[in-house]
Amino acid sequence: MIISDNVERSSDLLAFFEKAGYQAAVIGEKDAALQKESSSHPDAVIFDIHHPNIRGLSLCLTLRKFYKGPLLLMTENKDELYQVLAIELGADDVIIKPYNPNLLQSRTRAFIRSASWRTECKNCNNKLNEFIVDEKRREVFVNGNLVNLTDLEFELLKYLSSQSGKIVSREAIHKALYESSSNEVLARSIDMYICRIRKKLGDSSSNPRYLKTVRGCGYLFLGGKKLPETITGDQIGASAPHAAAV
Repeated sequence: MIISDNVERSSDLLAFFEKAGYQAAVIGEKDAALQKESSSHPDAVIFDIHHPNIRGLSLCLTLRKFYKGPLLLMTENKDELYQVLAIELGADDVIIKPYNPNLLQSRTRAFIRSASWRTECKNCNNKLNEFIVDEKRREVFVNGNLVNLTDLEFELLKYLSSQSGKIVSREAIHKALYESSSNEVLARSIDMYICRIRKKLGDSSSNPRYLKTVRGCGYLFLGGKKLPETITGDQIGASAPHAAAV
């Protein structure tokens, strides 16, 4: 589904996805706010912004109240703060115009593939102390309470929990999520996702119980355990930079 603040100007984008074999549709911002009452659940949502402003970004926050699937935002605004704000408000990725159509299709396909794991994953629960990842139902529980996560946040947390006790680099996380190499901007977006997940877990970056930032290396999933006083060599896996980078 394509959401646009100018439906007519998004017609080329619609035609591109239809030609690529997708079942696509374009709706306006006002109609998007009403999708909560709809029974349809698109595989992915692309928010095509022609007039970048805070009002448009606020729609990301509104959509996240009832839509957990992939949400990509397209904008001409190259301001880094604007992109960070978009991710903070719920976007999974920000694509700057003018864009490469093939790259856009590849990113969209990668997000849809990630979300499709909902029906393909095995019935496996990853239980770590009071932290539970239910892979079949794609749900995370902390102390018996359901944590409301987007698809991407779930995949990120599931991946880190599967590497419990090992330091995982931002680059390794990005490759696991998107099956592609990372760059500085994309790697920094991982930090935004981690920040959002921490808030939802009720975790603290200064005194973490679940997600510890290891400066110069990446992230360490603690699984609710007491923070270790030292980081051992075994915890720095092959996916993380050398210890000298700390």
